Amino acid sequence: MTCALSALSAFSATGAQVQADALGTLAGLELAERSLPGLEALLLSDPKLVGKKSLYVRLGARGDWPNLAPPGELPAVAPA
Repeated sequence: MTCALSALSAFSATGAQVQADALGTLAGLELAERSLPGLEALLLSDPKLVGKKSLYVRLGARGDWPNLAPPGELPAVAPA
């Protein structure tokens, strides 16, 4: 009987995990559906945004976003 209870509790835990995973996936899909229109609007508002962000990362993400300093020039740092 103990073995049967152990198997039943393992099944219940697995069922709960599957349900939690399914709910997490649905929440993620809902978030994506709500976020995509805003992301699309952002990307369409500045056709050079993707290339500019790529350059920023290649330069080492130096903290000068969105006003990038030319390569080799140190970005201006605001006083703390």
